[in-house]
Amino acid sequence: MRLQLVPLDEDNLARLEYNALENQRSGSAESREFHSMIAGLLEDIRRLHEGAVAVAPWISYLGMEAQSGGLVGVGSFKGEPDNAAEVEIAYQTFETFRGQGCATAMVAELLGIAAEEGIHNVIAHTPPMKSSATHVLECNGFQLAGEREIPGEGVVWRWERLRAKGFVFDRRNPVGQ
Repeated sequence: MRLQLVPLDEDNLARLEYNALENQRSGSAESREFHSMIAGLLEDIRRLHEGAVAVAPWISYLGMEAQSGGLVGVGSFKGEPDNAAEVEIAYQTFETFRGQGCATAMVAELLGIAAEEGIHNVIAHTPPMKSSATHVLECNGFQLAGEREIPGEGVVWRWERLRAKGFVFDRRNPVGQ
């Protein structure tokens, strides 16, 4: 699936929040329900950005299907890289688009952004069980690094994708690298 990430910088986020709130007030019941869900999602993204003091490119992105422009999900960096040049990602695909490779493509795009910025150590956390989320990470070359406890989340699996400096990331073939 061809996917495009649209950065949710401050300007885009504010514009989308405004549009979602306006569209909640008009349109069909289905449209109002959809825009209500989008408004809640954007509010969550704003909290994530404020909590992590998000600075581009270490922000959230809307995943858009390149051909149709359909909104398929969200991919995010959970903050800037740390002192060890490691950054954490998170992602979510909307239910309608699950099982179609959207999350795998979003993660590949996030890995590409990190690599373009010289960051090759990327981590993610999942609930401690095999799932579609773990499959997405495995498809993108992540390795299970063990369990850890995160306050407020409980026990999670830590996934890592570590690459040496000088490594060139190819978004078209994330697994073969």
